[in-house]
Amino acid sequence: MHFCSRTRTHGSLSLALLILLSVAVPVARAERPVTHDEVTTDASSAVDLGVEQERAHHWLEAIETYEKGLKHWPENGDLKYGLRRARISARRWEISGGWTVRTSIS
Repeated sequence: MHFCSRTRTHGSLSLALLILLSVAVPVARAERPVTHDEVTTDASSAVDLGVEQERAHHWLEAIETYEKGLKHWPENGDLKYGLRRARISARRWEISGGWTVRTSIS
C-alpha cells in the first residue's frame, strides 16, 4: 500500500509539472517586439523588421525602425513607404481609442 501511494504522488506531481510547463513555456516565449538595433545590416533588413513589427501591431516600434533606417538610407522608397504606412496605422489605432501617438504625420 505504501508503494501505491508513492506512485500516485509521483503521478500527481508529474501531471502538475506537465500542466505548469505547458502554461509557463508559452508565457516565457511571449512575443516581444524586435528592436531596430538588433537588425541594421542593410535597408532590406530594416524594411523586413518594420513589416514584422507592423504585423505584430507594434506600430510605434515600426515607426522608429523606419526612421532610423531612413537616417542610414535616406533615398530608400520602401523605408519611406513603410514609415507612411506605420504612421497611418498608428493614427487609426489612436483614433479608435487605442493610445496617443507622439509623432506627427508628415
